[in-house]
Amino acid sequence: MKNELVWGGNRVNKQREPIPVFEYRKLFPKYPWAFIDDISETDRVADAYRAIKHPCTQNFVEFVLTNYTPSHKRRFLLILPCSKAKPYSLSTSYLSLYRPLIYLFLGRDINDKKCPIDVLTISGIIGPVPLELEEYSPAPNYDFSLNSIIGVSESMKLFELLAQRISDYLNQIIGFYDKVYSLVENAYRTVIELALKQIQIQDENALKKIYSPPTSSSDLSELVKVMIQLKNKLYPNYEIQQQTRNRYFFETLKKRLRTASRIICELDSRVLC
Repeated sequence: MKNELVWGGNRVNKQREPIPVFEYRKLFPKYPWAFIDDISETDRVADAYRAIKHPCTQNFVEFVLTNYTPSHKRRFLLILPCSKAKPYSLSTSYLSLYRPLIYLFLGRDINDKKCPIDVLTISGIIGPVPLELEEYSPAPNYDFSLNSIIGVSESMKLFELLAQRISDYLNQIIGFYDKVYSLVENAYRTVIELALKQIQIQDENALKKIYSPPTSSSDLSELVKVMIQLKNKLYPNYEIQQQTRNRYFFETLKKRLRTASRIICELDSRVLC
């Protein structure tokens, strides 16, 4: 990793100590790190827009769009929404769902260099955050969800800016992957749809590689379908239950997810379980 980016977060880097969170607050003097419930949605949009345009954020985005290329050749890219806990890959949603599902169907954790799946997180104040850069400032040092401003008319300008960054990134790295799967919803899906329109204008062939199925946070079926599709492409002779939506299958799946989560925790010493 080049030195253009500043390490963030609350854990110790192998090369340097992390900058404390209060130091990052100085970088975002007008940006509230935890949005207060009683501030107006318009104020939230204004605060988020200031954070998006902040030099620290723009430095990160510039690095991603001009200097970054995936360090490992992987076959598929999975686009996921950001999480409240940072870094994203150690959040509850990742540890209880995404990482176990990948481990369950493909036998690899997402941080394994041999895992066929790469992950791109959509940040509400940054845009594209590759898995390898999720612990660099400002990716681990903000508290904001796009869903908190969904439906606000002033938010569209913010969505369009994020979409432009995402489309620029995907056009840059699309050649590294056989297929891109976007599994986001609500405001994040709006951003992705705007990005896909930009990609279609810039490169029709790139758009053909991107699959954005309907998703629901309360329904595992679409995510499971995607994982089954990937498993069938990579391991066609491996038998696993295919198309089913019955309750027994999902109850069994949830148990296996919990087991996989424990395995991931055991393998990853950074996780406190």
